[in-house]
Formats: sequence, structure tokens, C-alpha cells
Amino acid sequence: MANPTRPLMNFPEATAFFDTLDTIDNAFANQFDAFIASDTALLEQRQLLGTGLSLAYRLSCCHWGCHGREEHAIEYLVGRVVNHVCVAYRSLRTGHLDESLALVRNTAEAANLMNLFLFKPESRREWIDCPANEQWKYFKPVLVRKRLEEIDAPVPIDKDHYSNLCSVGTHVHSEMRPGMHNETGRPIVGASFQPIGIRQTLNEILWTFGTFLGPAAKVSVLDRKIAESIIETAIAIVETVPVSTEETADM
Repeated sequence: MANPTRPLMNFPEATAFFDTLDTIDNAFANQFDAFIASDTALLEQRQLLGTGLSLAYRLSCCHWGCHGREEHAIEYLVGRVVNHVCVAYRSLRTGHLDESLALVRNTAEAANLMNLFLFKPESRREWIDCPANEQWKYFKPVLVRKRLEEIDAPVPIDKDHYSNLCSVGTHVHSEMRPGMHNETGRPIVGASFQPIGIRQTLNEILWTFGTFLGPAAKVSVLDRKIAESIIETAIAIVETVPVSTEETADM
């Protein structure tokens, strides 16, 4: 066993550790950008994600005028998702895939909730009027999913999908393997360039965000042309995600 007072290598400590992290992250970001640029499909996904985030950002900030109803609750929810997706993408770009998926899990919850608002409009008012300390009782993820199932509405993130996101990116359990998004089954601490994992994680970001964005545009009070533009972008985002390929298999 190595003696921590006599390291086998000159390992950075104190602020030098963070400087090293920045150097590594920047190197992986450059590698990621080159990887995306070399693949037409990945490049299209990134372009659509950027457009979708731009539209969602403006929606959350009342760029096209205030919603005018419901205490800006929809705008705030959109804003939360914009922040999560932006940081999820940045985490992906710097090789931190588990951390990206942890935020994807949050976006997945918002996607199901926004679909509930769309297909069961009265639930939106119920959610807004419900005290924050009681919302978990009535609007926790499993109940939102079941309410969608009860009315035969689309469920963007089903039980197995949500469970997988929780297991990989969020929950602590004895079988977890940090940063393992490769064919060798090798756990990794810190940033790592893993092409298979990059494709899987980007697809997760796109699916959860796209299935949130379209319903958000329909639920909001927007000019028809603006709403249609957002919906078209959301559909285009979702359509870039493979339905059944190795890239979207369990991570």
C-alpha cells in the first residue's frame, strides 16, 4: 500500500489541484469539440440543442412578453431546465458524464411534469396552488408518471428509463461504478473521453430536453408563430435521437 506521506508521483495539492482540473477539462473540451465536428449527425444534434436552448432561454425570461398568468410558474420551470441542460452539456463536454446524467435526471422529471400540464390542464393549477412542502406528496415523479399513464398520455421518461438515470447519475448504491461509460467496464474518476458514453449522454440530454420543450411551448401563452417555431425545434431535437440502437442502451 502506498504511503500518503511518500507518494509514488508528484500529485498536485491545494490550489494546484484545481489548476490541474482546469487543464484537464480544457483538454477534453477541445477533444470533444473535434469529435463532434467530425460527425455530421453529432454536429446537427449540437446545433439543434443550441437553438432549442436559445428559444427556451428567451421563453423563461419573458423575451416575447410575460405569460401574464400563474405567477410566472411556467417560465421559472423552463428557466430551471435551461440551467440544468446548459450545465449538463458543459459537464459532458469536459468528460464528466455521470454528473451530466444527474442533471438529465432532473430534466426528465420536468419533462414528465410538463407533459402532465399539457395533457391534463387542471394539474397545472393544482401544482401551482399546492404548497411547496406538500408538492412531493402529490407530484413526486412516480405519481406524475402514473397520472400520465392513467389518461393514456405520452410518458417521455418511463419507469425503466428514469430508474436507469437515477442509478447511473444520482443514487448511491453498492454496485455503482463512477464514470464507467466504456466497453471495458472500467470505472473512471475525473474527466475521461469515452466516445460511446458521449453519444449516449448527448442522446439523453436531447431526449429529455426535447420532450420538455415542445409541451412547454404549447402550455405557454405565446404568439402562434413563435410557439410553432419552438415546437418544430423540439420535434427536430427528439427526431435526432435513435429509438433503438446500442447508443441508447443501458449505460
